[in-house]
Amino acid sequence: MDRSSRENWIRIRQRRIVDGREYYADRLYETQQAAKTYAQQLERRGEDVLVLGSAAEGGHRGYAVFIQK
Repeated sequence: MDRSSRENWIRIRQRRIVDGREYYADRLYETQQAAKTYAQQLERRGEDVLVLGSAAEGGHRGYAVFIQK
């Protein structure tokens, strides 16, 4: 991942339970497209991921990439 793309996300800590499975947020992106691109990279590595709209402390809103743990 190049340096410019690292500036477009925020590390957040959130947990969601979807269909009885636990997912933890990894990163929050401003745009859904950026979040989906990162999620695709993780899926290629075999991770089970979700992209969901979210908000973090401090009023940051965007799209979070959640990884199943």
